[in-house]
Parts: sequence; structure tokens; C-alpha cells
Amino acid sequence: MILQKGTLHSLQRELHRDLYCLKRMETNSFATLLDVGANTGIVAIWARLLHPKMRIISIEPHPKTFIGLSENVSGMHIEAYNYAYGDGTPIHLVEAHRWNTMNRFDSAGTVGVPVESLSLSQMIEKFKIDPARLMIKMDTEGAERYLLENKDDIGVLESSAFFVAETHTYPEVSVSDIVDKLRTLKKTHRLYLIQERNHLFIAMRRRDIKTVNPEQCVAVLRKRAK
Repeated sequence: MILQKGTLHSLQRELHRDLYCLKRMETNSFATLLDVGANTGIVAIWARLLHPKMRIISIEPHPKTFIGLSENVSGMHIEAYNYAYGDGTPIHLVEAHRWNTMNRFDSAGTVGVPVESLSLSQMIEKFKIDPARLMIKMDTEGAERYLLENKDDIGVLESSAFFVAETHTYPEVSVSDIVDKLRTLKKTHRLYLIQERNHLFIAMRRRDIKTVNPEQCVAVLRKRAK
């Protein structure tokens, strides 16, 4: 299996601590997992082992990382696509932290690795996904800010069954604004939050969904957001 620097640490956080609630939900709870920011495929592979009938779509922007993702998920009936989450226009990725190969979006769009982007609504259309039975996992190193700008993507979240995201604090992203935006869906979803260092994990469960309870997840969501 191809791993990057820092991946073993991510493995411990995401699998052992059940960061995305995959162990603590009923088997095949959702028809589709849309893994946005898949890295080298840890979450996708874990999801495949736990939920063998679920369709898994992995989205990874960085070309080199995408090669590792493609090789890791080969033969596992996991779809892998080289896109970034964005507004549908080409964007640039910049390696910001050498110790873990974390990548950031360059706001000026003048340096770094160019990559095509898709909004959530474009992914739904392109990959023919039924949002009503959809779980979205998002770890996009700051691209979650596009949720603030795209009402169609908020509409996707409103229809989706379960959404789990790792948000990132740095100058171009206001995490509190993202949380406030998601609070507008309180009639249809329950929102859960936990702060861990400079990251805030967010989960939203549609109120009619009973197959997963974020309050039971070890690391992600120990308290319900007010």
C-alpha cells in the first residue's frame, strides 16, 4: 500500500478512533460514500471493508497523491477521480507543510499544481448520485470554504443523509462562518461539533436517519452543537 508522510498518524486518528463514524454505523447504511479529499485511500478502503455493498467515490486533487490512491484502491470496486472540491473552475494546490504533505489552495491561483475542480452539486450530477442515501466525507484542507459561496452545495447537504468534515483554520477560511451556514439546516439535520487542536470536526445527520449516531463516535463528535 502506498502511504505518504504523516499517513500512519492519520490511520490511527481516522480508523482506531473512528473519526468518520464508519465502525459505529449499521453495515451498508448508505447507498454511496462520496469521499472528498481522499488522500491515498485510507477512509475509502476502510469503508469498503466495513460496508461491502456501498458505492464509494473517492475524489483527490493532487496528481501525485491521486496516483497512490488509484493504485491502493485498484480491484476494490472503489471509483477514484482526480478533481478538487471547488467552484468548478481550475485551481492551484500548494504544498504547505512538508512534514505531512498537506496541501493548501492558493488564493491567487498563480503558483502550485493546477487541477480541475467540481462543486458538490456538479459531483452529484457527474457521477449520478442519489443524495437522499448519500454520506459525504470531506477533508479538503480549506476548500470547505466553498460551502459558503454555493447555495446549490448547501442544497446537496440538505438532501444528504450524513455529512462529516474536518475543517481547517487558516487565514482564508472562517470556520465559524461555515458552522453558521450549516446551522441554517437545523430543521432537517442535527449538527455535532468537536474542537481538536486547530481543527474543528463537523457532522450533520438528517433527522430521519437512525443508522448512525455521531454521539457514539470516539473522536469526532462528543457533543451536539447548540
